[in-house]
Amino acid sequence: MRNEQIKAETTMSLTKKKEMSGKMTLEQLNKGQEGIIFFVPDNPTLAPLGFRPGKKVRLCCRESFGGPIIAEIEKRCIALGLTLAREIQVICGEAEANAL
Repeated sequence: MRNEQIKAETTMSLTKKKEMSGKMTLEQLNKGQEGIIFFVPDNPTLAPLGFRPGKKVRLCCRESFGGPIIAEIEKRCIALGLTLAREIQVICGEAEANAL
């Protein structure tokens, strides 16, 4: 019984890890998760804020009730609306390690 429980927990852990790796939007990151930006929409405010392909970004927090997300990039915390955060694409997990 104990071995089956350990096997089930390991399988769940690996499944969750696999779900957290690969390509996703900035809005889809979990709190504290990091990724490398690979696509930024054509928006004149994003590049000066540091949102450029190849930059590392971390999701700091999400504001409640559909409010903005707070992302850390280049040691600065920046609030972004969800619409914009859904357009920024990142690579995270194993894919992130291979991209470096």
